[in-house]
Amino acid sequence: MFQTKFDRWLKENFVYEHHIRVVHLPTKLPSGVKVSELQSNQYHYLLTVKNKTKAEKLIEQLKAEGNAFKTKIAEGSHWYNPLINNKHKSFSFRIFWWVVIASLTIYLFVRIRAFLQSDFYFELKSHIQEVLGA
Repeated sequence: MFQTKFDRWLKENFVYEHHIRVVHLPTKLPSGVKVSELQSNQYHYLLTVKNKTKAEKLIEQLKAEGNAFKTKIAEGSHWYNPLINNKHKSFSFRIFWWVVIASLTIYLFVRIRAFLQSDFYFELKSHIQEVLGA
């Protein structure tokens, strides 16, 4: 399905996480970095960063310190991922159609309510009762 720029921006900022595997922890970690230990022979720590700019700063810091690392961008496990990251439907087009359908429903509700309070409705109702009663 066609993905808009807004869809790609949503995925980049809310769905994807940057996983950085390192041998040694850097001297200073940026805020928002989650550290977990790995049971691996090659890399000992997993740094999870949700923000792209923070991940880039962390990678620059790791390069400056000469630390061995490996990066990967993965989907985070969030409750809203199926809404934003649907492979077959665009999130922005779904929002557009939800707004159109909701506005049409409200418009029809208001128009029907106005019709039910009009004189024409009461006259029509009395004529129908008169025809069915005779």
